[in-house]
Amino acid sequence: MSYCQLNFVFLSFCWKNGQLEYLGANQRFLDYFGLKLKDILGQLGCPHPNNDHDDLQKIMDQEKQLLKDGVALNDYLTLSVKDNHRTFHYYLSPIYDDNTICGLLGLIMDVTSQMD
Repeated sequence: MSYCQLNFVFLSFCWKNGQLEYLGANQRFLDYFGLKLKDILGQLGCPHPNNDHDDLQKIMDQEKQLLKDGVALNDYLTLSVKDNHRTFHYYLSPIYDDNTICGLLGLIMDVTSQMD
């Protein structure tokens, strides 16, 4: 699947290497957080401008744990994005090379309208 095709998927997603550096993201992910791909490639941490938010630290801790134990997870997070409170349902899943975890895939859905 090409990068262009990934932009037509109705999910937002990103992928990271084993050091939790961003390797890529689709356009929907970038749009949610008001980012450009060049701004996140190789970066650690969460892309949200308010990256000191406790819930964002929770996600970073979950990502580290996922790399250790390989257990996928799903959770919810409410953030202020572009001056709007948005609720996201996110999934984190390990990526394997043979039997070794080499990164993760994050899927994110904006579920704000379903939570109202």
